Amino acid sequence: MNRTKQFTTTSNISLEQYIIQTSANGWLLQITPTIYSYLQKIALKITNYFTVIDWKNLLSDNNMQEGTVKFFNKTKRFGFITTGKEDIFVHISGLKDNIRQNDEVIFEIENGNNGLNAVNVRLVNNHH
Repeated sequence: MNRTKQFTTTSNISLEQYIIQTSANGWLLQITPTIYSYLQKIALKITNYFTVIDWKNLLSDNNMQEGTVKFFNKTKRFGFITTGKEDIFVHISGLKDNIRQNDEVIFEIENGNNGLNAVNVRLVNNHH
């Protein structure tokens, strides 16, 4: 059983151009060419937006830092990440990904008992 949903609009597009056919459970069956074209344009704009994101700016807004793993010993369960300006202690409990020496990482900084600690440490290429 199919049903037709109609959406009202205040733009210059007629109501008939907004008719979308869906199945009884709400699955999309058919979109008019006008809406399909519109959705393609939106998808292109979204794709273009995400390809020009300034990740460094975004990370700094979220209190994230970038650095390189200077040293990490799995047996001792700690290591250090360098930001180029300072070395930050990282304990294994602060890791989101497995890290090795020279890996590029992003992380947050928290005050610990003995100074600054890197937490929520992720590999740069695994950041989503």
